[in-house]
Amino acid sequence: MLLLLLGCPVPEADSGVFEPGEALPTLSEVEVVCDASGPAWLLDLHTNAWTGGGKLWLSTDGAYVEAHPILSKEAAIDGSADHLELKLTIVSDFRDVAAGSRTAFNCGTPELAGLLIVYGTDAETVGDCRAFGELPERWADWGFSACPDEVSVRASAG
Repeated sequence: MLLLLLGCPVPEADSGVFEPGEALPTLSEVEVVCDASGPAWLLDLHTNAWTGGGKLWLSTDGAYVEAHPILSKEAAIDGSADHLELKLTIVSDFRDVAAGSRTAFNCGTPELAGLLIVYGTDAETVGDCRAFGELPERWADWGFSACPDEVSVRASAG
């Protein structure tokens, strides 16, 4: 038995700390749903690496802009993927808006533009983005970084 153990390598001690790679996360799957019967917005994002979270901006004119954090729901233990979700309940009064939970923008808001961004693990460096709405390119006119990639909004009735 002793001879058998001498031939086996000794495993290294686990430090308990994972160091993520330098690669910035990119979006591999993006679903943006506006559920009129909910009424709510639902975002489901998958990336190819850990993120530092994300953010969703909504506006029609660039003057009134809502910002909502998009949080990680489940990340791969090895840093190879992240799954982020956001559910925003639609409210009728803008005074009831709350970052990360309630929005005044409904499914039929004219000229609505949305911009979603996922960040690297430092929560500052942009990893990837998607824009949506009638004129998603307006974000650059409003002082935000341009996002050339667009995603369609899927309507849901329940």
